[in-house]
Amino acid sequence: MWSTWDVIELDGRGGMTLAGFIKAFEAQVGLEAGMVSCGASLLFADFMNKQKLAPRLASGLAQVVAEVGKAGPLPPAVTHVTLSVGACNAEDEDVDIPDVRVRIR
Repeated sequence: MWSTWDVIELDGRGGMTLAGFIKAFEAQVGLEAGMVSCGASLLFADFMNKQKLAPRLASGLAQVVAEVGKAGPLPPAVTHVTLSVGACNAEDEDVDIPDVRVRIR
């Protein structure tokens, strides 16, 4: 389905939220997102505490990446973030997918 060199691209300009990213990913790729991470920072997991997760889902993707990664605001020159998504198909089987590159500016 995908090769080692593939990257899934999404356009997140306009203040896409983390929930909006998950919805757009699932619509474009046709798989369910179970985890989303940026580097070593886990942004979303379906097993996370719902009270902790709710504010993240409603926040802008760039803001979540900056806050969870504890790196501070992303510099203005940063136009994309690369996310790793753990996904499964309709049969609840894990599917290996390439990284997801999201344009944020």
